[in-house]
Amino acid sequence: DAWGPQQLTAPPPVATSPAAEEQPPPMPPPEGAPTASARAEGGAGACAVPLIRFSPSEQKWLQLQDEGLRLLSTLPAPVSVVAFLGQGRCGKSTTCSELAGQYFGVGNDLDPVTNGADVAAVGLGEGKGSMLFLDCEGTDNPLAQNTANYHVLALLVFTLASQIVYCEDGKPSENSLKEVAGLVEARKMIMTANIDQYKPHLRLLVIGRKFRIPDDFFGVLCSDARVDPARQDMRRAIDQAFESTRWASLPGLQEIGYSTAINALRNDIQANSHHVATSGVVLTGAEIAKVLKEICDEVSRWSRDASFKAAIEPDSTYVRVVRARLKEVAERLAKEYKPQLRLSAAGHLDDLQDPKISALLEKFDQETGSITSSAKQDAREELEQELHNVFRCMLQRSREHYASERHVVDIIADTLRCTYSLAMPSTPLTRILRKDDLDALQTQRVGLLASYKAQAKEKKLQFEAVVRDCCNQLADDLEQLFKDVVEANAALQVELDKQRAKQQQLRLRFVIMAIAAFFSLIAAAPPQRRSVAGLAATSASALQALVGWLPKQRPPLSAESVPAAQARGESCGFETHNRDSGLVQERSSAAAKSERDSSTQAEQAQQPRQEVGVHGYDVSGSPSGAISSSFGPLTNISSVPAPSTTASVPQQERPMSRASTTEMRRRHRQQRLQQRLWRMHRPNLGALTLKPELGPWMLAALGLASVVDLAIVSMTW
Repeated sequence: DAWGPQQLTAPPPVATSPAAEEQPPPMPPPEGAPTASARAEGGAGACAVPLIRFSPSEQKWLQLQDEGLRLLSTLPAPVSVVAFLGQGRCGKSTTCSELAGQYFGVGNDLDPVTNGADVAAVGLGEGKGSMLFLDCEGTDNPLAQNTANYHVLALLVFTLASQIVYCEDGKPSENSLKEVAGLVEARKMIMTANIDQYKPHLRLLVIGRKFRIPDDFFGVLCSDARVDPARQDMRRAIDQAFESTRWASLPGLQEIGYSTAINALRNDIQANSHHVATSGVVLTGAEIAKVLKEICDEVSRWSRDASFKAAIEPDSTYVRVVRARLKEVAERLAKEYKPQLRLSAAGHLDDLQDPKISALLEKFDQETGSITSSAKQDAREELEQELHNVFRCMLQRSREHYASERHVVDIIADTLRCTYSLAMPSTPLTRILRKDDLDALQTQRVGLLASYKAQAKEKKLQFEAVVRDCCNQLADDLEQLFKDVVEANAALQVELDKQRAKQQQLRLRFVIMAIAAFFSLIAAAPPQRRSVAGLAATSASALQALVGWLPKQRPPLSAESVPAAQARGESCGFETHNRDSGLVQERSSAAAKSERDSSTQAEQAQQPRQEVGVHGYDVSGSPSGAISSSFGPLTNISSVPAPSTTASVPQQERPMSRASTTEMRRRHRQQRLQQRLWRMHRPNLGALTLKPELGPWMLAALGLASVVDLAIVSMTW
């Protein structure tokens, strides 16, 4: 019978037997499979497309077809590949057409129809991916152009297929096992340390079965001890080369139960076909096309000689695919990485670590969790290194920008700091600052801080920590300057308070002693000097003596010492207390007259005379000739009361003897001398001639003043 598209429709009705009625109903075709009418009409997507073709050219021996590559590039992950190998002209393409629901090229003569490999894709449902049906050129065909093509296709099948369906016609044969063993030998041409990861599932499919074949038939063959050891080794090699090995069969196309058998085979293929993956990476159709293209380029360099010994490394191809997948994930995560720094106040940039790097690495591990290849660790290290490089570059730029912004805010802060320093009064202070002055300084300090913030805001600085730290430092410096002025002002206030207290103490002591001295002088003054003018002069002199405004006095001169002083050329110390030039001339004339009357003065000095000091003691009887008091030394000077300025007129003139005349003249000269000495010594209160009975009263007054003064000093301390 001739096979063609018209025969791929539903078979004609035949008489059913009771055994056929007991079979389960056939499974519906897979989702997305075109109908029989679409396949017959050759509509879009209804036919398989060429994937691999063999060329007579030596340089492009194995060629990939654009139609098949475009089909692969449209398939998302996951993808399963089922490859059909086996004897030529046994019905492989027809079986693929029934399983895929798409048309594979068939013929009705002995010439081979499939050259190379054709492919068709079938969707398995939402989220289940798709399945590729790969129909390969058959073997054991005397009309085939080159039998080596079969081994090349077998090599490609071992590197790509999830399941291999080896087809034979009619019944199992020893030749089929030998051909499968040839596939195993072709598999050995893949020189790889991870050859076990390319173990597909094997289904030995008998098309147009003549006998019923048990499900465990291959296990029976492997356990048959009657066969020779060579055959046992061959069967054992087949069992080890595949993930699972099982025999299956289909009845003839026109026989009853064909649809049921096709559905059962389809379900078995879908259940035992894993997704194309390497190192845990489930490949997409585009990645499968890339792997296939690289393998074909490698195989194209082989010799056409059937005895060639060549090898390819599919591991390297898969590693490139895995690396491409890992690189794609790493690049996407690297683009997501945008480091953001928040510098600390101290700016320890060397110790910073971006937590986003760890988060991205964790995300990389999650997205590549199914990948078991060692390339995963390399890709992760490269990603981590790249992220750290980006972080370090950004960190260096941040350092430079940080230093620039720090320089800007330092200039602003230094300017404001200098402005505040110039506004501060110089220390040590020369005057006490009032509360208004301190408030003005405080207001200015607040205004300078506000000015700093406004200027920093105008600069639009990025690092807030720089602005904040410099602002805190400026605030501390201005506060310290203000505190220094406040402390200096407080210290000056304390010092002035001490001085005022001391002055008040001295003033009080001075007043008390002045009052005591004033009353003492009043009590000691002669009656003729108790006038208002005399008391005022006496008080002024007493005050001057108390505060020490007058220079240190020399011992007052007596009448007898004046001529001697004149003889020595001394000024007798009178000029110190009397600045009037006329009075100095008068002193000189008085000194001259006193020299002429020296004899008379000597006689007067010899006369006994009792003088009393300020305290009522006998001055002449004192061992030192002076009494010391709190007013200074009280010396024994002329204590004669000031005589009257008018000469006494005798009431009755009478003749006087020579002796009387001489005595009168002597008294008159003495009176005039006393008047001159009183005028000279009037500011000097060092010695006074007092009555003896007033001495105890003056002593009591001075003693009371001293007691009060000591009490004030004690309370002050």
